[in-house]
Formats: sequence, structure tokens, C-alpha cells
Amino acid sequence: MAQLLVTIPGVPLAKKRHRSVPMHQCLGCHKTVQGMYSVCPTCGGGLRFLKNISYPDSESVRYENLVAYSLRQAMDKAGIQMLNSGLKMRLTFLFPMPDSRQHRPGAPCPGNGCKKLHTGDSHTQRPDLDNCIKSILDGGNGVLYADDDVICELSARKIWASEGKTEIIVETLS
Repeated sequence: MAQLLVTIPGVPLAKKRHRSVPMHQCLGCHKTVQGMYSVCPTCGGGLRFLKNISYPDSESVRYENLVAYSLRQAMDKAGIQMLNSGLKMRLTFLFPMPDSRQHRPGAPCPGNGCKKLHTGDSHTQRPDLDNCIKSILDGGNGVLYADDDVICELSARKIWASEGKTEIIVETLS
């Protein structure tokens, strides 16, 4: 395989932190209760803390599913299976420019002091680049590769563009 080109439609989404909820056990009826309760909602007995249960943010899960779907579509089109050798990935996260900050083509730009955004300008605000990368790499687990430990080389950038999307270039290292 020379290269696999993949486009993830829509504004890039950064991986969010896992959420957590406390789990308690009732001292009276011995049922387990999830949530911020001070007494058992079933019998009114006291609660004993067991542990925190973590779960992923639903928006992150949906975006990773979109990444997996887009990767699967590109792999089917290219006729390739899951890759298990060293990979090189180039990620470009394109964020849509707000209309109020976008430079209009043909409009004068006053030299170095231009405050308007141009296509290709660096995107230097949230979301953080490392969290954007994480959402793509986790979306590829079990689809493009068994685990993202096969990625040996990675480059990524965030830029402004007319529309939001993520472009991925994957190459095998052989």
C-alpha cells in the first residue's frame, strides 16, 4: 500500500476526559446505587462508598464512531485489511473560520497588521492538538489497526479553512 487517504467530515472534535459516577452499597438492603445519594433511594438506609465508575463522554464516542466508519469506508475502497506493521500518519485538522474573522477574497489586507483569518493560517486556540490526535487514534483502534501502538511516526497540525474536516494520510513503513 502506498498511501491511504481518508477524510473525516465535520468540525474536528477533541477527545474529552472520561466522566465518573460514585457507586455505593446500601447498608440496609445491600443494593448497589450509582449517583450522588446520601441515603438509599430504595429503603432509606445508609450508604457505603464502593468505587467510582468511569465512562466515556458520549460526544467523543460518536465522533470516534464517525472516524471508524470513515476509515472502514476508505479501507474497503482501497481493498486493504487491518494493518499490523509500522505506520506513518499525517493528520491535518481543518477548523472552519468564523464569518466575522474571515478575510474576504479580493479585499485589501493592510500588510503585516491584518487581523483577519486566511485559509491555511495556524489554528492557535482550543481544542488542543494532542486531544484532537487522541480522538483519531482511538477511532482507528480495531479498524485500521488492532492497537495504535503500531504507529511509529506521526505528524499533525491544526489550520483554519473554509469548512471543517480532518484529513488523514496513512503509509506503511516497509
